Amino acid sequence: MVTSRRQPGSTFKPFSYAYAMSKLPVSPDTPIYDVDTDFGNWSPDNYDGKFMGRMSLRTALDNSRNIPAIKIFLYAGGQEAITKFIRSIGIDSIKDGASYGSSLALGAGEVKPIEMAQAYSVFANGGWYREVTPLVKIEDVSGNIIYETTQDNSKKSTLAFSEGASYLISTILSDTTSRPSTWNTYLTLK
Repeated sequence: MVTSRRQPGSTFKPFSYAYAMSKLPVSPDTPIYDVDTDFGNWSPDNYDGKFMGRMSLRTALDNSRNIPAIKIFLYAGGQEAITKFIRSIGIDSIKDGASYGSSLALGAGEVKPIEMAQAYSVFANGGWYREVTPLVKIEDVSGNIIYETTQDNSKKSTLAFSEGASYLISTILSDTTSRPSTWNTYLTLK
């Protein structure tokens, strides 16, 4: 399961925001517009079919708004820049030359769940990338070691994006007061 490719959907959005906040003059308070927008031959909607108008980047990411996510993705350099960035944090499944276009901002590419876990660990590590070791040791019920990873301390950490951007994104993602307390409160089921 962890090595089968899946579309990450909205869980991909924080990477564009992190890259933008690390490399560009934007912050969580930077205004952005969630309005009906034609991106060439594509006019995507939000999950609730509504547009919320002017909002901050924080609110856009908090509420997983699609239009602001695409706009920040394009402002940050689009597919080429974001693909290069996500490779630096452990996501290698997105293929060079593939024509995801702006839909990559919404998680249209297929990635391995283990790569997503690797990439999200960079937020927890203050922007520092270090290859994860999923299994360290397995013991049976008697305490006998069945498997043990030999720790490779030669693996170096590299700063993938600024510690400030890491903090800002982590703060936004962990702020439960900014979102509805129940999922899909905007959807009406028929």
